[in-house]
Amino acid sequence: MATCSICKKPLNENAGFCPDCGTALAENNNKMLEEAMVYYLAKRYAEAVPRLETLVQEGNAVAQSILGECFYNARGVAQNYGKAVELCQKAADAGIAGAQNNLGSFYKKGHGVKQDHTKAAEFFRKAADQGFAIAQYNLGNCFGDGEGVKQDYAAAAEWFRKAADQGYALAQYNLGNYYAKAIGVKRSYTMAAEWWRKAADQGIPQAQKNLEILKKKGIG
Repeated sequence: MATCSICKKPLNENAGFCPDCGTALAENNNKMLEEAMVYYLAKRYAEAVPRLETLVQEGNAVAQSILGECFYNARGVAQNYGKAVELCQKAADAGIAGAQNNLGSFYKKGHGVKQDHTKAAEFFRKAADQGFAIAQYNLGNCFGDGEGVKQDYAAAAEWFRKAADQGYALAQYNLGNYYAKAIGVKRSYTMAAEWWRKAADQGIPQAQKNLEILKKKGIG
């Protein structure tokens, strides 16, 4: 499998972007962006930010998304939700899934924008439709909680499954819960155990506790 030249993680070439750092495949040969991401992922934000700012001035959508995250999380710059929204909106308009997911979170929390669960779900869906696992998980929560969309447990389970199939631990844990409680799916302790085991292997403590409970009851 090919790897992203920015973050070095496995790359799904059919998705058009790296599912881990959100870099568009077209940007994988951008040397300055690669340098910026190396510093960013190493938490050397003081060195990453100037490079990202240069790329933003050139209209680079990936850099807009990452610099937006810097402003949101006060990484190498003063925290500024408004600037984070502005940058992520530009990147989202260019189709960057990570930025679309970030905007969904901003609207969900009311950070830098007026809280709007409907818009949050819309942005999560845009990213989820591109195969972005975190957004698929977030959209699953929207359907499960009835936030921004009509509550639909079956849809929630389906979105959790999409994210879980990509290895997203929290989605695996939630899907296990759904199988155990027959939420949106037919009850199956075997499936619950399978998904909880995957989540536990990634360090979700409650998933391990649930597995132990099943074992004591002799089910699953």
